Parts: sequence; C-alpha cells; structure tokens
Amino acid sequence: MNSYDIKYPLFATIGKEFKIDINETFKNDQELKVIGIYNQRFIVCFKENEGGEVTLFELDCNDKTNNFKKYSNICKDHHGCQKNTKFLNNDTIFIQCLYSDQYYHYSIINLSNDYNYGRSYPISNELINEWSRIRLPSIEDPNRMIELIKVDCFNFVLGKGEFICAFRPIPGELFLDISTSCDFKKLFVTSIFDGEIQISVRSIDNQSKSGDDIIENWTIERENLLYPIKIQKHYLLIFTRSNIIIYNLITEKTWCIEFDIETTKIEDGSFITNIENTLIHWNRHTIENKNHLYLNIWDIEKGETIKTIKINNENYSNSKPPISIISNNNNHSNLIIINPNNEIHTLNFN
Repeated sequence: MNSYDIKYPLFATIGKEFKIDINETFKNDQELKVIGIYNQRFIVCFKENEGGEVTLFELDCNDKTNNFKKYSNICKDHHGCQKNTKFLNNDTIFIQCLYSDQYYHYSIINLSNDYNYGRSYPISNELINEWSRIRLPSIEDPNRMIELIKVDCFNFVLGKGEFICAFRPIPGELFLDISTSCDFKKLFVTSIFDGEIQISVRSIDNQSKSGDDIIENWTIERENLLYPIKIQKHYLLIFTRSNIIIYNLITEKTWCIEFDIETTKIEDGSFITNIENTLIHWNRHTIENKNHLYLNIWDIEKGETIKTIKINNENYSNSKPPISIISNNNNHSNLIIINPNNEIHTLNFN
C-alpha cells in the first residue's frame, strides 16, 4: 500500500494548489492576543487586563469593535497577576494566573458548553494533573518509610479531584511535568536526572494504582529539548534539535524524523502538530542568505513523507514559528496558521 491508497486531508493531497489569505486585523495589537479558532468561524482573543477577558470575533472580521461574544472578569479575586493561556481541543481555554510565589489561580472556559470554572492550588501543581511527594511505611518493614510520587487529576466540571496512581522516583530525580492520558491508562513523566532530561511513558495499573511499569524511555540532553512534549489524540510528540520522536500510544510503536538525514534544518524556527492522520512540520531555514519556509507533511502512522509545500511569501519567510496550525472545515481544504504577531494566514487548497 502506498500513500495514494490512503485517504488524507485535502491539504495533504499531492499536486493540490493553494492560495494564501492574510488577516491583519489584530496584527501587532498590544492588548488583544489571538490564541485560537473556535467552531470553524470564530477568532478567539485574550486580553490581559485587570480581570482577564476572552473575546470571540468572526473569522473574516476586520473590525475589532464588533465582537460576537465576550467573557470578562475571569480572574476576579485579585489584580496585577501574570496570565498564561492555552487553547485546548479547539473549544476550551485554560488560563493560569500567577499572583504570588506560592499560589496561582487557574480557570477554564468551555466555549461549547458555556461554563467558566476556577480554583487555586499551590504552584507545585501542574495544570489539571497534580502530583506530590508522599512518604508511606513499607509493607515489609513498617518502620521504614518509602517515598512515592502521588498523581491526582482534578475534574473542573465536577469540581473534585481523583487519585490516579503512584510511582517510585529515583533518588535525586527532579520532576518537570507529569500528566496522564485521557483514559488514565498511561502516565507521561518528564524529569531531570544526572543532568539529563528523562521522558518516560508508563502503564497505569488500575487495580494496584501503580505507575512503576515503564513502557518506553528517552534520555535527552537538556539543551537539546526544544519544546515540552505534546500529547495529541493518540500520539506523543517529542521535539529536539536533532529529531522529532513520534510515539503511538495505542500500538506503542515509535518512529523518528532525523534532521541529519532530512534536508530540513531547524536552527531558524520550527513547529509541529498533528491533524487527522498527518504530522505537519513548519520549518524555516536560510539557504544562501535567503529565508525559505516549508510545510513538510508526513503520514503519522507509517512515518513516510506525503508532500512538502514551499511557501514563497516574504511575510512567512521572516516570521517566527506559529503558535497554532489547524484545519477548520469538514473536508480539511485549508490550513489556518496563527502567528505570534497576531496575523492569521489561511492556506486554501481548493
């Protein structure tokens, strides 16, 4: 079976021409920050004012005074905090408000169900997955204490937490991130041990609640890891300076894009994401003092190249990596690229 026998999104069709539409309505806006696209037709903006504000505009909007919907005073308990946002699953906004060295407040806004929830936790906790070091007596010797990492998950909708699992750390291991899969069958742990980054995938035993079973582990030099790991649907993506590691959470198989083999180099900027059965690699690099932008599209299951798109556009060639790449219609005939300067570039493959 070759790539012609598999149905890919329309944007991945070989030989398909495209045109670029550029929306500059919010370009370089000092107050509004474009963070995502909702329901195929709304631009989602965040304003970091005293209480925090989320505003929805029509996708073809060219008037910032004409909004579709607005959520105000999100962080109403305090003022002057630092706010970080993340757009999840194309309909949920996660807002983290740092207001002291020890605590933060985080809120979630679901645009589909129209609910807003917030709660405060110590800053040692990470998003909706929480972990802590605990000490329990050994079963063999009650006088001997064993250190464990306890992992919980907080449900924003129900407003309560749930114990997921516990595992034994290596003495001296410093944890950077701990998260679970949505079905709570796998645990993802990022830590520093002996000066290097350790990324592991662990199986969660739902009966014993143990997370000690390591399925896969990668050791990466600290300066080589470009971004935190991405968990998108059935895939774990690890992005380093030398390769992209793709791990299938269902089949438990791994494949890599090695940059010393691939013609693409990433020293000038890069971004990866998963859409349907494809992996998209946005990358910009310089050849003979000229900037070039490429979108490399891979079959995420087979680990094979589908096509490479070269974009001859001066705005793109000099831009920084995007904050998001999505396809927002049913037949995936477009790619919408949200850039750090708030420009929205739509590649239409019709």
